[in-house]
Amino acid sequence: SLFLSRSHVFVLLCFLGAVHRWDKALRSYCENRGILYQAVSLVRVNSYLLEDRDVLAIAQRHNTTSAQILIRFGMELGIIPVVITPVHSRMEEILDTLSFKLDETEVKAIENIA
Repeated sequence: SLFLSRSHVFVLLCFLGAVHRWDKALRSYCENRGILYQAVSLVRVNSYLLEDRDVLAIAQRHNTTSAQILIRFGMELGIIPVVITPVHSRMEEILDTLSFKLDETEVKAIENIA
C-alpha cells in the first residue's frame, strides 16, 4: 500500500483481493478517516472469479461481462478501481460499468465468495 497526499486528499492504493475478504477492515479504516481507497488490478488479482458461477449469473442478469461485474462490485464497496488498458474497446467496457448498479443481494453474494 502507498499513501499519497495532494491538497489534503489522501489516497490509498492497494491490490485488492478476495482472499483478504476484500480488505474490509482496511476499507473501514479509510472510510472513517476520509481516505479514498483505490484498488489496482481489481480484475487481474481476482481473475479466478471471472468464471465463478455466481459472478457469471449476476453478469447474465445485467447483460454484462464478469469483469464488469467485478469492477462494479468494487465501486459498490466504495472502492475507486484503477484500470489500465491501451485497448479502446476495453475502455468502453470499463466505462459501461457506470450504467448499472448491483443490488445488495448481489454485492453480498460476491463479497461472500472468498
